[in-house]
Amino acid sequence: MRGRPLASIIHPDMNPGRVLVGGVLIALGIVFLLDRLGVAQAGTLIGALWPLVIIAAGALQMAVTRRAHIGAAIVVLVGLILLASSLRLLPANAWALFWPVVLIAIGVLFLAGVITRGGMGQTDQRDQVQAFSVFGGQRLINESQQFRGASLTAFCGGVTLDLRHAKLAPEGADVDVMTAFGGAQIIVPVGWPVLFTGVPIFGSFEDKTSHAGAEVGPQLRIKGTAMFGGVEAKNSS
Repeated sequence: MRGRPLASIIHPDMNPGRVLVGGVLIALGIVFLLDRLGVAQAGTLIGALWPLVIIAAGALQMAVTRRAHIGAAIVVLVGLILLASSLRLLPANAWALFWPVVLIAIGVLFLAGVITRGGMGQTDQRDQVQAFSVFGGQRLINESQQFRGASLTAFCGGVTLDLRHAKLAPEGADVDVMTAFGGAQIIVPVGWPVLFTGVPIFGSFEDKTSHAGAEVGPQLRIKGTAMFGGVEAKNSS
């Protein structure tokens, strides 16, 4: 484990969004089980510990991102403040002072060049990529000539994967999508065959690509779950 990046802990075929949602469901199940056994009250536990979901979302985003992500760090910090507040570890006026401090910190980081506009349109040459957005937006432009797949997660945010300058691998590619109160867009070249096998839960999967002159050959297979959100494939931004 020494020197091993956090992203390598997650299996490459596992969507981080599934890890987050699955973990939340397991935690809720344990809480309700303890309530039924008379060990603890579910309402009290959920009311006190719900900010852990925000902390987990931010931490997971940092784990799967190749470089430091200030947005994820802010999400974790917000979660920690909310958790401390719900546990009554902070004075009543602490939250009122938090946002001004965050704005000052963001301004300092922007002047220092840590935050740039380039993060919204990153170009990637890898055959397999990941994008994880929490309470924000991320746009990834892929130019791989042997594109094999992607893992996209949008949790209260949006993710866009632009494949217009990429080419499919001979065996095709699989894009695993997980959206919860957010959306994901996959932009593909005209002629790419697209196959949807997703499960919408109060959400939608939409194929807006042009099927005119569709090529016979490798497919782009889009699968996953859309919870209170949408996933769409199209040919233009």
